[in-house]
Amino acid sequence: MNAIPKPSSDNHASPLRESLSSPFKALALILLYLLFFANPAAAQEFTDIAGYWGEPYIKALVEHGIVAGFPDGSFKPNEQVTRAQFAAMVTRAFELEEEGSQSAASFSDVSNKYWGSKAIAAVSSAGLVSGFPDGTFHPEERITRAQALVILAKTLPQAEIIKAERIGKEALARYTDADAVPPWAVKAVEDAAANVIIVSYPDAAAIQPNTLATRGDLAAMTYQALAARGVLPRLTIGILLPLARPSQQVKIQAPKISALNLLSPQALKAGEHLRISLSGTPHCHAYFKVSKLGETIEMNEPTPGIYEGSLLIEPGQHVENANIHATLMSSDGEHAERVSDFTISIEGSGPVITNVSPAPDSLIANRAPLIKAVFKEPGGLNAQSIRLIVDGKDVTTMSNVGPNSIVFKPPLPFSGQKVNAVVTVADTAGNTTRQGWTFFLQPPARPYPMYWYRPTPRGYYYRPMTPSQEIRQGLQREINSIIK
Repeated sequence: MNAIPKPSSDNHASPLRESLSSPFKALALILLYLLFFANPAAAQEFTDIAGYWGEPYIKALVEHGIVAGFPDGSFKPNEQVTRAQFAAMVTRAFELEEEGSQSAASFSDVSNKYWGSKAIAAVSSAGLVSGFPDGTFHPEERITRAQALVILAKTLPQAEIIKAERIGKEALARYTDADAVPPWAVKAVEDAAANVIIVSYPDAAAIQPNTLATRGDLAAMTYQALAARGVLPRLTIGILLPLARPSQQVKIQAPKISALNLLSPQALKAGEHLRISLSGTPHCHAYFKVSKLGETIEMNEPTPGIYEGSLLIEPGQHVENANIHATLMSSDGEHAERVSDFTISIEGSGPVITNVSPAPDSLIANRAPLIKAVFKEPGGLNAQSIRLIVDGKDVTTMSNVGPNSIVFKPPLPFSGQKVNAVVTVADTAGNTTRQGWTFFLQPPARPYPMYWYRPTPRGYYYRPMTPSQEIRQGLQREINSIIK
């Protein structure tokens, strides 16, 4: 979450304020505020968390409407949690869409009448859970810490997952019980360790992967997952501090690309190879892609500082006047990019992709836009061949596939500023067409007073308000204006 200046006061008159002509009405408004909003679960002091190690985590999530206490005023931080209960917590924390989700029906032990069916459908639609091999979800089974970490690791932005691939094994090795992590959870727990999602108290170096998670555990780890997304400031209770990265210790000079050359003809056909060479800083990782195909090709370094790569042109690929985009990346993540001053063309046959949206290279405000491709093929399309890849993930099964189109609605807003998409489709004769494109996202809008502000030492952090928070803030402003 970005730091923003403290908002100015609202000086516009409102009908509510104008109606407060009587002190009795003003008193009634104050009583209404105190009765319904001044002491809700988000503000109450729970009877059983004073002095509890996870108290700051719990209070923060309660303020955001993610977790709540019990009618008796307790939170029960040491109580174990079912898989369905955690699904509900994750749905609220990451604002997943419950309406219209039908994935829960795919689990044989979750009926539509089950209280948590919508939350289970939401986390399943978002790709955070897949259930068990026998098609069940086990909603009433107590969740382990490893199972919870696997779910939370999948909420990480793609950029953080890529970073975790470089330091994940080292980050996991710092824990004394790393060997106890189940094989199916190792990769996700590496990502969680690299992004400081694992919380354990009093021994921060113990994952306890096979221990049943408590409400306090899950509140803390969910908080840290939100912190990894930039939604909340980081807390340090029960965590191992992040690994220092080379770029934090020594300033590494960014790599440079001095030349980008075409080694094959500019006009290519199926069966031929597109060959590219790149000259630049030695001992780096080099990649190239054709602007209208979207496929990234890794290049070899036969001689220090000289990189070469090739792409086999497949039947059905068809582009005109496409540029080559090259990237040179050092081991610490510093990189250089270059676009060729030459273009290539590929002749092919197959379906025609008539339209994609959002438009290539466009800048859009909606951070969860519909991603769509429309095809045309007089001879008929092979519906089973349609594939849509978004930021490296196959989202075909999560999309609405029609006779001549595919539409994907992201279950979560994209966290980055750039989104890459690739669509593939074939005709009934097997001729394949593939097109890749990139679009860009504007930073999140910050309307006032629809956002909740919290002062911190680094500034004011904001997040969208819940309806009750909107009402509470509106009433508070009205009361402040009366008192003044």
